Formats: sequence, C-alpha cells, structure tokens
Amino acid sequence: MIRKFWPLLMAVLAAAAPGCVSSTTTTPPPEYSSYELTYVLLAEYSDYFWCDPYLWPIVRSEQEEIDARAQFPEIRANAAEFSAILSHLGLPDKTEYTDTETLLVFREHNKLAGAVQTVASGDIYEFTLRVGEGEGRRIEGTIKKAGEVEVEREEASINTCPICLAGGTLIDTPGVLVAVERLRPGMEVWTVDKEGRPVAAALLATSATPVPASFEVIRLTLADGRRQAPGQL
Repeated sequence: MIRKFWPLLMAVLAAAAPGCVSSTTTTPPPEYSSYELTYVLLAEYSDYFWCDPYLWPIVRSEQEEIDARAQFPEIRANAAEFSAILSHLGLPDKTEYTDTETLLVFREHNKLAGAVQTVASGDIYEFTLRVGEGEGRRIEGTIKKAGEVEVEREEASINTCPICLAGGTLIDTPGVLVAVERLRPGMEVWTVDKEGRPVAAALLATSATPVPASFEVIRLTLADGRRQAPGQL
C-alpha cells in the first residue's frame, strides 16, 4: 500500500510546499559482459559438465603450462574476459603474474570457452550447457544482460569425456570397417541408442590429440578372450 500511494503523497507535499522540488531516482539493472554471464550460469548450475582438453583424452600437464605462458598475453588483451577471470579468482590487476597465477587464468579461459556455449541474440544470450556426469542433462535457455536466466529446453544427455584411439583402429560403419584417422564429420558409424539398441548416426566432429614421444599405447586381453579396442585408453 505504501508503494502504491507514494507518488500521490509526493504530489500533495509538493503542492503544500511551493519551492520544494521532489525527484525520484531509479537504479538501472546491471549489465554483465558475456564472460560474467557465463560465470553466472556456472554458479547457477554448479554440477556443470565439461571436458578439459588438457585432461582428456590424456593428461598433458607440461603442454598446458607451455600454452598458458604463450597465450596469456592474448587472454590479457581481452579486457572483458580478463577482468571477469580476475574477479572470479580474486586476483588483483597487476603488471606481473606468477606462473601459478598464469596457469589459473589459462584454465579459467578454457572453462569459459568450453563449459557453456553462448550466442548473442539482441539484448540476450542464448546458452547451452550440460550438467551431471554420465546420465545427465542438456539445458538450453536464455540469459539477459542483468543475469536473469530462463530455461527453454531440458533433455536427458549422456555426458562423457572422449577416449583416445591409436591410428589404425578400425571403426564399424554401416558399410565397411574404417580406420579411425579416416573418419570425417558427416560419415555414419554404428552406435547405440538410449535403450542400447544399435543405430547408425552421423559424426558431428573429429579431433586429434598430440602426445609426447614417450607415450605408449597398451592393448589388454582378458583371460576369457575379450580384448580392449586397439589403442583405446
């Protein structure tokens, strides 16, 4: 009731006291950068799922440190992203950063790029993310610049990180067996549906992961004759 009649009360006071000027101010809602909005989503869905490219399909700690130092200047040049990362990590904006701090910033940079996919659409951002490991969920929605989240679609999703296959590993397709390195996006391979039934599905993407020269691939054969897929980690 007080909020409803407040403008009328101000008008009465202004009429009763000539010379007194009343004014009201409204605080505009905050507008976050796309990187800050990503952190809002990650906080909203704390069980978010993503695969760190330096942990999957194999751990590449040394390469991560090298890439962190090499890409740090570029990350720093993006003022909006760098500011969001520093705020999230609780780090000050300074001239020099330690190797440990550089690595932390680099990991946040990769997480912002990989954990949530956002696309600007007018004054809002459309987002897609996954939550839960294994039998999880895939969530699509929008987030406004003020941080208001609206879910538009939610569906079951099998959330797993990739495995690694050595060159020459044969993949079963509806036609013939194909060496893994010859697979290309759009090609169909055999997989299974949610009920475990075999179905053919088109590949969306392929990638290769460099490994150190000392890396070894091991084939395992069980006593009952079952054999691990060649080169599978």
